[in-house]
Amino acid sequence: FGSKNAAEVEMTICKLVVDMTRVLKDCPETDEEHEKVYELTSQVYDGFHKIISCAHSNTKVPPPVINGQQMMIKGMMADFTSVKTVKEMETPRGLRKLCFFLIITTPILLAPYWAHFCRSGDHSDLDLMDYGCAAAYFIGLLYVIISSTLLRVQECLEDPFDGDGEDDINWHLFLKQLD
Repeated sequence: FGSKNAAEVEMTICKLVVDMTRVLKDCPETDEEHEKVYELTSQVYDGFHKIISCAHSNTKVPPPVINGQQMMIKGMMADFTSVKTVKEMETPRGLRKLCFFLIITTPILLAPYWAHFCRSGDHSDLDLMDYGCAAAYFIGLLYVIISSTLLRVQECLEDPFDGDGEDDINWHLFLKQLD
């Protein structure tokens, strides 16, 4: 970028990192908070454009270098947009409620089937009556455990930036690497 614009670019990049971190860490609840996040996002994209304009204003840098810088900055913009999309993607409420409803109601609705499974057939010669009941209870319990676990995994994967889970992004380590 040249020594003239280097300080301005460095300040812009530092501000970009802070703004990107705030955009990705904030969890807006109200419309006002959503507006603040959108303003921050706009500032991030303005910062990217400011860096590109600084590269174009330096006449001492050869055009291939400027093009390389521009491609890197456009890549950063695309990556930021992708990460922001991951943060904003959320499982639809209807699907979440349907999963919860199925976890609660399916064992209740299938209980008559499992009871019939335990009592059906003449198993006196093989003594499968006890096995059938245990299998029915096991299948019901296994269904609830698997469904509950999958619902919990879905909830944990929704926002990797909130810092609640073990697999979330470690912001302190990320910011320490930038210093």
